[in-house]
Amino acid sequence: MKILASIVLLLATSPANATPLPTGYPDRSEKFDALPGFKNPPPGYGQVPFWWWSGDALNEERLLWQVRELHKKGISGVQVNYSHTDAGGWPTDLAQPKIFSEEWWKYYRSVSEECAKLDMGIGLSTYTLDWPNGGENLFKKLFYDNSDLNALELIANKHNLNPGETKTLPCTEGTFAAWAYRVKDGVTQPGGTDLTALINNGRLTWTAPSDSAQWQVWTYGSKKHPGTLNPLLENSGNTVIQGFYQQFQDHNDGTSKGLNYFFNDELQVGLGKFAWNTDFPAEFEKRKGYSLFDVLPGMWEDMGDSTPKTRIDYADVRMALMEERYFEPIYNWHTDRGIIYGCDNHGRGLDPHAYGDYFRATRWYSAPGHDTPGGNADVIKGKVSSSIAKLYQRPRVWLEGYHSLGWGATPENLMFATRENYLLGCTLLNLHGLYYSTYGSRWEWAPPCYHFRMPYWAHMGTFLKYFDRLSFLMSQGDAVADVAIIYPVTPYEAELKGKKATSAAFDLGQHLMAAGINFDFIDHQSIDRAEIKDGALFVKNANASYKALVFPDMEAARWSNLEKAAAFTKAGGLVISTGQLPEATERAGRNDPQLAPLLDQAIPAKNRLGDAKQALTKIKSALVQDSRGINGTVRTLHRKIGPRDVYLTMDAKPGDVVE
Repeated sequence: MKILASIVLLLATSPANATPLPTGYPDRSEKFDALPGFKNPPPGYGQVPFWWWSGDALNEERLLWQVRELHKKGISGVQVNYSHTDAGGWPTDLAQPKIFSEEWWKYYRSVSEECAKLDMGIGLSTYTLDWPNGGENLFKKLFYDNSDLNALELIANKHNLNPGETKTLPCTEGTFAAWAYRVKDGVTQPGGTDLTALINNGRLTWTAPSDSAQWQVWTYGSKKHPGTLNPLLENSGNTVIQGFYQQFQDHNDGTSKGLNYFFNDELQVGLGKFAWNTDFPAEFEKRKGYSLFDVLPGMWEDMGDSTPKTRIDYADVRMALMEERYFEPIYNWHTDRGIIYGCDNHGRGLDPHAYGDYFRATRWYSAPGHDTPGGNADVIKGKVSSSIAKLYQRPRVWLEGYHSLGWGATPENLMFATRENYLLGCTLLNLHGLYYSTYGSRWEWAPPCYHFRMPYWAHMGTFLKYFDRLSFLMSQGDAVADVAIIYPVTPYEAELKGKKATSAAFDLGQHLMAAGINFDFIDHQSIDRAEIKDGALFVKNANASYKALVFPDMEAARWSNLEKAAAFTKAGGLVISTGQLPEATERAGRNDPQLAPLLDQAIPAKNRLGDAKQALTKIKSALVQDSRGINGTVRTLHRKIGPRDVYLTMDAKPGDVVE
């Protein structure tokens, strides 16, 4: 068929579905008719700007005027932000009145009431407000100054002993355990002897057995980090809910009406590899079936073949506790109220190891997202955010664009960049920014303001209506992609060249998109819950299926993923690798005699490829592309919406044929 570039194709017809959904939430039912909503989108699909309440004292009349001006252009809501100063720690730059003061709540409540009348929403970003060790900010007063909530870091000290040697060792404040381990050929051996009961008055005296073995005594303690919050702490998420999020409902006459679009921006939580909590050893043994202390030195040094397993298991428990105790409760508070909860998280999808596992942290947002500075689109950021939303059925994908483009930003630039970002799966446009004040043109924060201060504001209604309709349409149903690239978290957890695997995954993603082949990133848990049907990998509860699965230069992988890959290959699916094959898993670490036979089943020799170019060639020859341009490469995003197939295309010229 002949099409024009950048249009949406609607195929088939269907009856309307009147199932009530929260504002801005899509319909994924089999009989949903998207055409009426595409013509006239319901509330909740318009643009949601960052509204910076900085630069001048708040004034109710001025705030309400600005909200009404936005409403005239179909904007769905506002998302209040505070910038930071240039002082050490980048503290929040607060205008008057002070945030969370009674006077501040009066202004917020007034705007919320107006938003409710206009079918708009108002939320708040935690940008600068929750930065740990960031000087004076809101979360410092609410949470960080309470030492009982501060993050804990696991620390250890190692002491070498000769056979029969007696040593008295210091046990500093915070030491909670001490274990002795044999040393063979210079390597600390798994398994050990618990010496914790021997700690007395800050010291431990122990005599090593007089056999021929060398010994080590490891003392373990925790270090508190003031000015932080421990996400592994029981009820940490509920603490943040009650002290922060619930305050908005309580100060809004007890209702969430008018509230929407809360946001985490550059969230900094946790302490990386050695994040700790007092019940971590018990939780580890309950979840993994063995004692953490038997292998704990492996977190600092090589303990032989079991070391990668130890590190993967530790990371798995750390991430599970963080999800269950922090991320998931906050997510549930928002979704229970139909509030869209977005993010531009630290790492922005480019660092799979952010929070320990970026995928597992960011799936606890109803609008996973990222920023795109300047007038640009980012293939990897877009595909990571949209893949998380797809695999975990989150309603929207948040696009924060385009801070610091400058006052010369044009609608043409915005149009092209935003269409391209939507091609990558974004569905909620958030323009950075909207300024309560420019302080007599002497105050700026990441300019420009894309709203009523621009000379083209009078014409922005047409621009915004275009993306209102596109946001609605491309949120409904489910995206279709044939290729799944494993998002390589496990190599980071095992400490086996994670950056190399990331580079390979992202390089292949770039090659696929440039060739007009859509793909998703997939996490190890989604692979585990997938079923194999008709030669495809179907992910349960995600409406996602794949004909090809790629292991991108991963020196460590999940054993369960390799087992699923072996079954997929046997059923006729395409499983390929680029670069290095996995040499370690969470089953037994390195040098597992069962690994090579499993790899032979999972990834045939002919599918073990060197780089992204070879992988692209293999995929193109093995799969029939979902859509392609006859006159040249076009990029497409295919969504299945009820009985319709919807295609968003780019790069086709007027009159070109796309099939």
